[in-house]
Amino acid sequence: MRDCHVSSDYDTIVNAYVARANSQMAQIAGWLGKHDEAARFSATAASIRAALNRRSWDPSQRMFCDGVCAPEMLAADVQNSPSVRGWTNHSSWHTQVFMLAFDLVDGDIQRQAAFESIKSRLNGQGSIPRKCPQPPS
Repeated sequence: MRDCHVSSDYDTIVNAYVARANSQMAQIAGWLGKHDEAARFSATAASIRAALNRRSWDPSQRMFCDGVCAPEMLAADVQNSPSVRGWTNHSSWHTQVFMLAFDLVDGDIQRQAAFESIKSRLNGQGSIPRKCPQPPS
């Protein structure tokens, strides 16, 4: 399934992997009795999860964006930087999948909306472009 995921410097899927890895490292550190390290990894995972839900959730689309949803959600020092591709309001199928699969979705409304988005694409009801536009060079 191809639906034109839009990569940015603050990619939701990349950050989802980082949050998941930190959660898993916290679990491993706990098994090893390294409770300070477990707490540090757990805090990092929670911080990334909160940022993803705050900056990558688009309530108007009821989906997670492929990156930060709007330029005003970026830190002030990068909002107008020409070298930063920081935001996109595009929402791909697999962004929803990773947020759910890695248990990063906060709240029942977001969880249900992401699930419905995935289900609609699997049932052929969502809009999937036949050919993705080329990114600007």
